[in-house]
Amino acid sequence: PPGRDAADPNGEWAKVKNRDPAHAVGLGHWWLRDSALRRYTFPPGTTVPPGGSVTLYVGRGSNTASDFFWGYRKAIFDNEDEHGTGDGAYLFDPDGDLRASMIYPCAYRCLDPLKHKVKVGVHPSGHEYLTVRNLAGKGVTLEGHRLATGSYAYAFPAGTVLRRGDVLRVDVKGDPAEDQRLHKHWGLHRLILDNGGGVARVSTYNDIVLACRAWGYGSCHK
Repeated sequence: PPGRDAADPNGEWAKVKNRDPAHAVGLGHWWLRDSALRRYTFPPGTTVPPGGSVTLYVGRGSNTASDFFWGYRKAIFDNEDEHGTGDGAYLFDPDGDLRASMIYPCAYRCLDPLKHKVKVGVHPSGHEYLTVRNLAGKGVTLEGHRLATGSYAYAFPAGTVLRRGDVLRVDVKGDPAEDQRLHKHWGLHRLILDNGGGVARVSTYNDIVLACRAWGYGSCHK
Protein backbone atom coordinates (compact mmCIF):
# COMPACT_ATOMS: atom_id res chain seq x y z
CA PRO A 1 0.00 0.00 0.00
CA PRO A 2 1.11 3.60 -0.49
CA GLY A 3 2.74 5.21 2.51
CA ARG A 4 2.81 3.31 5.82
CA ASP A 5 1.73 -0.32 5.46
CA ALA A 6 0.11 -0.33 8.89
CA ALA A 7 -2.36 2.34 7.83
CA ASP A 8 -3.92 0.22 5.06
CA PRO A 9 -3.82 -3.58 5.45
CA ASN A 10 -6.17 -3.95 2.47
CA GLY A 11 -3.49 -2.28 0.37
CA GLU A 12 -1.80 -5.70 0.55
CA TRP A 13 -3.37 -8.53 -1.41
CA ALA A 14 -2.81 -11.75 -3.31
CA LYS A 15 -4.56 -12.42 -6.61
CA VAL A 16 -5.39 -15.85 -8.04
CA LYS A 17 -5.93 -15.84 -11.81
CA ASN A 18 -7.55 -18.55 -13.91
CA ARG A 19 -5.50 -18.86 -17.10
CA ASP A 20 -8.02 -21.17 -18.77
CA PRO A 21 -10.07 -19.04 -21.23
CA ALA A 22 -12.92 -21.56 -21.40
CA HIS A 23 -13.40 -23.28 -18.03
CA ALA A 24 -14.03 -22.04 -14.50
CA VAL A 25 -11.85 -23.24 -11.61
CA GLY A 26 -13.27 -24.07 -8.18
CA LEU A 27 -11.25 -22.82 -5.20
CA GLY A 28 -13.53 -23.98 -2.41
CA HIS A 29 -11.43 -25.38 0.50
CA TRP A 30 -8.19 -24.41 -1.28
CA TRP A 31 -5.89 -22.39 0.96
CA LEU A 32 -3.27 -19.70 0.57
CA ARG A 33 -0.47 -18.94 3.00
CA ASP A 34 2.42 -16.52 3.32
CA SER A 35 6.01 -17.38 4.25
CA ALA A 36 5.15 -17.14 7.96
CA LEU A 37 2.58 -19.97 7.53
CA ARG A 38 -0.46 -17.73 8.09
CA ARG A 39 -3.27 -19.48 6.24
CA TYR A 40 -6.51 -18.41 4.58
CA THR A 41 -8.98 -21.05 3.35
CA PHE A 42 -11.32 -20.08 0.54
CA PRO A 43 -14.98 -20.75 1.42
CA PRO A 44 -17.04 -23.48 -0.29
CA GLY A 45 -18.37 -22.43 -3.67
CA THR A 46 -15.50 -20.06 -4.49
CA THR A 47 -15.10 -20.05 -8.27
CA VAL A 48 -12.71 -18.26 -10.60
CA PRO A 49 -14.39 -17.63 -13.98
CA PRO A 50 -12.59 -18.37 -17.26
CA GLY A 51 -9.80 -15.86 -17.71
CA GLY A 52 -10.83 -14.11 -14.48
CA SER A 53 -9.35 -13.72 -11.03
CA VAL A 54 -10.18 -13.41 -7.35
CA THR A 55 -8.38 -11.18 -4.88
CA LEU A 56 -7.60 -11.96 -1.26
CA TYR A 57 -7.11 -8.75 0.75
CA VAL A 58 -5.11 -8.92 3.97
CA GLY A 59 -7.47 -6.68 5.97
CA ARG A 60 -11.14 -6.80 6.91
CA GLY A 61 -14.26 -6.55 4.77
CA SER A 62 -17.26 -8.44 3.43
CA ASN A 63 -16.59 -11.24 0.96
CA THR A 64 -18.01 -11.09 -2.55
CA ALA A 65 -17.73 -13.50 -5.47
CA SER A 66 -14.38 -11.98 -6.46
CA ASP A 67 -13.05 -10.28 -3.31
CA PHE A 68 -12.09 -12.06 -0.09
CA PHE A 69 -10.69 -10.75 3.20
CA TRP A 70 -8.11 -12.40 5.44
CA GLY A 71 -9.24 -10.43 8.49
CA TYR A 72 -5.97 -8.99 9.79
CA ARG A 73 -5.78 -5.56 11.39
CA LYS A 74 -2.26 -4.98 10.09
CA ALA A 75 -0.20 -5.72 6.99
CA ILE A 76 1.47 -9.14 6.95
CA PHE A 77 3.57 -9.42 3.79
CA ASP A 78 7.18 -8.46 4.49
CA ASN A 79 8.71 -5.75 2.33
CA GLU A 80 12.07 -5.92 0.61
CA ASP A 81 14.14 -3.63 2.82
CA GLU A 82 17.64 -2.97 4.04
CA HIS A 83 17.68 -6.41 5.67
CA GLY A 84 17.14 -8.09 2.29
CA THR A 85 13.86 -9.68 3.30
CA GLY A 86 10.90 -10.45 1.08
CA ASP A 87 7.94 -12.79 1.21
CA GLY A 88 5.75 -15.03 -0.87
CA ALA A 89 2.25 -16.42 -1.39
CA TYR A 90 1.57 -20.14 -1.86
CA LEU A 91 -1.68 -21.69 -3.07
CA PHE A 92 -2.57 -25.26 -2.07
CA ASP A 93 -5.46 -27.52 -3.06
CA PRO A 94 -7.49 -29.40 -0.39
CA ASP A 95 -5.05 -32.35 -0.58
CA GLY A 96 -2.15 -30.09 0.39
CA ASP A 97 -0.57 -30.03 -3.09
CA LEU A 98 1.12 -26.76 -4.06
CA ARG A 99 -0.61 -25.45 -7.19
CA ALA A 100 0.82 -21.94 -7.60
CA SER A 101 3.20 -19.55 -5.86
CA MET A 102 5.02 -16.27 -6.17
CA ILE A 103 8.10 -15.26 -4.21
CA TYR A 104 9.60 -11.77 -4.15
CA PRO A 105 12.09 -10.37 -4.78
CA CYS A 106 13.28 -12.52 -7.66
CA ALA A 107 16.75 -13.95 -6.95
CA TYR A 108 17.30 -16.55 -9.72
CA ARG A 109 16.69 -16.48 -13.48
CA CYS A 110 15.04 -13.09 -13.21
CA LEU A 111 13.70 -12.68 -16.73
CA ASP A 112 10.44 -11.36 -18.16
CA PRO A 113 9.43 -11.25 -21.84
CA LEU A 114 8.51 -7.54 -21.60
CA LYS A 115 11.98 -6.41 -20.50
CA HIS A 116 13.06 -3.53 -22.76
CA LYS A 117 9.74 -3.82 -24.64
CA VAL A 118 8.14 -0.84 -22.89
CA LYS A 119 9.28 2.71 -22.14
CA VAL A 120 8.28 4.93 -19.21
CA GLY A 121 7.63 8.65 -19.42
CA VAL A 122 7.02 11.09 -16.53
CA HIS A 123 5.27 14.47 -16.35
CA PRO A 124 6.06 15.62 -12.78
CA SER A 125 4.90 19.24 -12.88
CA GLY A 126 1.37 20.62 -12.96
CA HIS A 127 -1.08 17.85 -13.88
CA GLU A 128 0.96 14.79 -12.86
CA TYR A 129 0.90 11.72 -15.07
CA LEU A 130 3.10 8.90 -16.33
CA THR A 131 3.14 7.14 -19.67
CA VAL A 132 4.02 3.65 -20.84
CA ARG A 133 4.90 3.16 -24.51
CA ASN A 134 4.88 -0.20 -26.31
CA LEU A 135 8.22 -0.64 -28.10
CA ALA A 136 7.56 -4.24 -29.17
CA GLY A 137 6.57 -5.17 -32.67
CA LYS A 138 3.33 -6.67 -31.38
CA GLY A 139 0.75 -6.15 -28.67
CA VAL A 140 1.73 -6.55 -25.01
CA THR A 141 -0.35 -7.28 -21.92
CA LEU A 142 0.45 -5.27 -18.78
CA GLU A 143 -1.77 -7.21 -16.37
CA GLY A 144 0.47 -8.74 -13.73
CA HIS A 145 2.85 -5.76 -13.82
CA ARG A 146 2.97 -2.51 -11.92
CA LEU A 147 4.05 1.10 -12.33
CA ALA A 148 5.90 2.38 -9.27
CA THR A 149 7.50 5.56 -8.00
CA GLY A 150 8.74 6.13 -4.47
CA SER A 151 6.51 4.21 -2.05
CA TYR A 152 3.56 4.23 -4.48
CA ALA A 153 2.66 1.40 -6.84
CA TYR A 154 -0.09 1.21 -9.48
CA ALA A 155 -1.31 -2.23 -10.50
CA PHE A 156 -2.25 -2.36 -14.18
CA PRO A 157 -5.90 -3.51 -14.31
CA ALA A 158 -6.99 -6.74 -15.97
CA GLY A 159 -7.35 -6.28 -19.71
CA THR A 160 -4.67 -3.57 -20.00
CA VAL A 161 -3.29 -4.30 -23.46
CA LEU A 162 -1.05 -2.04 -25.55
CA ARG A 163 -1.17 -2.58 -29.27
CA ARG A 164 1.88 -1.95 -31.41
CA GLY A 165 3.01 1.66 -30.89
CA ASP A 166 0.37 2.46 -28.25
CA VAL A 167 1.07 4.90 -25.42
CA LEU A 168 -0.83 4.46 -22.15
CA ARG A 169 -1.31 7.48 -19.89
CA VAL A 170 -1.83 7.06 -16.14
CA ASP A 171 -2.98 10.19 -14.31
CA VAL A 172 -1.93 10.33 -10.65
CA LYS A 173 -5.29 11.81 -9.66
CA GLY A 174 -8.73 11.00 -11.04
CA ASP A 175 -11.39 8.32 -10.70
CA PRO A 176 -10.50 4.83 -12.01
CA ALA A 177 -14.19 4.46 -12.89
CA GLU A 178 -13.48 6.86 -15.76
CA ASP A 179 -10.67 4.74 -17.21
CA GLN A 180 -10.41 4.28 -20.95
CA ARG A 181 -8.28 1.86 -22.91
CA LEU A 182 -5.26 4.16 -23.13
CA HIS A 183 -6.07 6.58 -20.30
CA LYS A 184 -6.08 5.26 -16.73
CA HIS A 185 -6.35 6.94 -13.34
CA TRP A 186 -4.24 6.00 -10.31
CA GLY A 187 -6.98 7.28 -7.99
CA LEU A 188 -4.70 9.06 -5.53
CA HIS A 189 -5.75 12.26 -3.80
CA ARG A 190 -2.30 13.84 -3.58
CA LEU A 191 0.61 14.69 -5.86
CA ILE A 192 3.48 12.21 -5.68
CA LEU A 193 5.99 13.21 -8.40
CA ASP A 194 8.72 15.47 -7.00
CA ASN A 195 9.54 18.22 -9.50
CA GLY A 196 13.18 18.09 -8.35
CA GLY A 197 13.71 14.48 -9.27
CA GLY A 198 12.70 10.87 -8.81
CA VAL A 199 12.44 7.47 -10.47
CA ALA A 200 9.55 5.62 -12.10
CA ARG A 201 9.67 1.95 -13.02
CA VAL A 202 7.54 -0.69 -14.70
CA SER A 203 8.19 -4.03 -13.05
CA THR A 204 6.79 -7.42 -12.24
CA TYR A 205 5.44 -8.10 -8.75
CA ASN A 206 8.64 -9.96 -7.93
CA ASP A 207 10.68 -6.86 -8.77
CA ILE A 208 12.02 -7.62 -12.23
CA VAL A 209 12.44 -4.12 -13.70
CA LEU A 210 11.23 -3.87 -17.31
CA ALA A 211 11.79 -0.15 -17.81
CA CYS A 212 13.03 2.78 -15.73
CA ARG A 213 12.88 6.55 -16.12
CA ALA A 214 14.74 8.97 -13.85
CA TRP A 215 14.45 12.74 -13.79
CA GLY A 216 16.25 15.52 -11.90
CA TYR A 217 18.31 14.09 -9.05
CA GLY A 218 16.84 10.59 -9.52
CA SER A 219 18.87 7.64 -10.83
CA CYS A 220 17.87 4.27 -12.27
CA HIS A 221 21.19 2.80 -11.13
CA LYS A 222 20.60 2.97 -7.38
